[in-house]
Amino acid sequence: MDSHHEEKAECPCPCHASGSTCSVCTSTEGRMKGGMTDPTEMGAMMWQKAFFKANMELMMEKLKKRMESRWGPATDKAADALIEKMEKQWMAMFQQTGAEEEFRKKLAKIYTEGQK
Repeated sequence: MDSHHEEKAECPCPCHASGSTCSVCTSTEGRMKGGMTDPTEMGAMMWQKAFFKANMELMMEKLKKRMESRWGPATDKAADALIEKMEKQWMAMFQQTGAEEEFRKKLAKIYTEGQK
């Protein structure tokens, strides 16, 4: 584990909330000063991370456009089919809940009448 994590100095890098360390943080390991990160190094690290994140987002946007143009009609139909299925399941849950509630009311009535 990195020295800045072993020394309980919390890394402000948002990429590893789980406690693991990314490669950019690892590359700054030798640049720690008394358990503290050099703010210039931290800034450089953050710029690098922002670059990679922006690049990934750009790639995703490009892929989404192409997927929509090629698969759009099929995915629309698949989405409609899923919505139709989920709507039926949703309504069935409400019906089941109503049946359960009706049963409990009848059961309560039977028990209260039996004690009179």
